[in-house]
Amino acid sequence: MMKDQLESYILSGQYSEAKEIFENTEYQIFYDNLLDITFNNQNISNYTFVVYLLLEENHERLHDLAYILLSQPLCHMEGAYASSVFHARTAVKLNGFKEVRYMENILFLNTIPDCVVSDEEAKDISEKILSIDPNHEIALDILKG
Repeated sequence: MMKDQLESYILSGQYSEAKEIFENTEYQIFYDNLLDITFNNQNISNYTFVVYLLLEENHERLHDLAYILLSQPLCHMEGAYASSVFHARTAVKLNGFKEVRYMENILFLNTIPDCVVSDEEAKDISEKILSIDPNHEIALDILKG
């Protein structure tokens, strides 16, 4: 029910109403629902709603959600990966390079055909990951070349 209402508000541009759902829902449930909605309807308005939320609260978790929407369900859209890298980098910076999961997003963007993250940046991020998790296999593989 809440998911259907959220989708309806977003698709009709009623962002303040959708924001009320965001504010009154546990974040992980909201995240999962919006991701599911976006996989199902493939609508860029879902991303635009997250940008609306970011304009009010520049938070790492919202940048992570924007990244996920662009790099997963909306990745087929021209420029989606190039736009997602902004959100991945911003989430990492806002978090102070403390959350490995956010840094892994940047590494992923180095592996896709569009390759919007350079090998040099991927190596730099890998070193930061290894300072937190010395056994992180992906980071170790990137540094091995």
